Parts: sequence; structure tokens; C-alpha cells
Amino acid sequence: MNLEFCPKRHEYYNDGIKIPSVSEIVKIFQVAKTGKLPYFPPGAANEGNSVHEFCKRCLEKRGYLGAAKGAANAWAMVSQKVDQVFTQFSIVPGSDELHIEKPIGCEYLAGTPDLVINRPDEIIVIDWKYAEPSISHTYQMIGYGILVEESREIKKENIKLFLVYLKNQLQIKKIEFSLGRSNYFLDALSIINYVKGEKI
Repeated sequence: MNLEFCPKRHEYYNDGIKIPSVSEIVKIFQVAKTGKLPYFPPGAANEGNSVHEFCKRCLEKRGYLGAAKGAANAWAMVSQKVDQVFTQFSIVPGSDELHIEKPIGCEYLAGTPDLVINRPDEIIVIDWKYAEPSISHTYQMIGYGILVEESREIKKENIKLFLVYLKNQLQIKKIEFSLGRSNYFLDALSIINYVKGEKI
């Protein structure tokens, strides 16, 4: 497999052929829940991207505040929350194998988790959120779990999925990675492929 990612269009290709992304699939769950596509207020995407970029810098260099935009106190609070996550998951930079915003994929699906922690007995997947909890977040993580399961030789029970909400009080939400939820996600993927006239 030769996975390529185009950041400008946020598209993934396997040997030159475009494949669905986790983000595409989770929209189906949002529509099923609310009857409409997700609404993002003006500026929400920029705010979310800034937070993700800042968390990335915190992971690369703990406590780094230098180039972040916005109120210093707000970014300091986010930095403190990221530090709490380090502590809760016993993350040791230089010891743990960390993959920060690294695309992963299989023949039929691809995505980019915010953080993947590789350990001998488990893989932990973390995604930063600067928004209210949503069903689409849950199935985004299920998609990432499927990708880890497909691309690594590891049992489902050894894949740990966590959403980390940073906007107000720190919330760390563990997502149950069950066979049933995996099947729901793959059913949604099948719908996408059926509409495109493709099969998996």
C-alpha cells in the first residue's frame, strides 16, 4: 500500500486512487442523529485548527507558548490541560513512541489521528476537541480504531480510544471500541461506496 495525503484538499490516495476519509464517514452519523449536516459557526474551523496546532506544539515541546495566537491566559490553560493528559496517560517523551498527526490508512479508508501512542501491549489513540461533545466525534474515533486494527497486528481490546475536550473543563472520554460500533461505521462506509458505485 502506498498512502498519500493531500493537505490542501484533505484527501487520501492509495496508489493514486482516492479513498474515503474518516471525516467523510462521520458526517453520516451526524445526519442520522440530527437530520442535517453539522453546522460550524463562523471562525470555528480556524479556532479548532489553532487549538490542534497548539496541542501539537505542546506535544513536541511541553509548555511551548511562543507562536500561539490569542489570549495568553487561554493558551496557558490549554497547555495545562495537555500537561494533565501527559500525566494521566503516563506519557514519557523520548520513551513512548508518539505519532503526532500522522496519516494512517488501509486499502479502503484513511485518516489522521491527532496523537497515537505505541506501546508494547497497547495502542492509545487521542483526539483533541475544542467543541461540545458530538456523536460524530465518537464515530470518528471508531474509524481511527478500525485503521489501527487494520494496519497493525493488534487485538481490538488492546486499542484504547480517547476524546480529550479542552474548551472548558478538561474532559477525557474513553470510547468503547466494540465490534458492533465497528460494523456501524463500516455500514456507513458501504453507503458512501455504493453512492460512488464502488464496493469494498
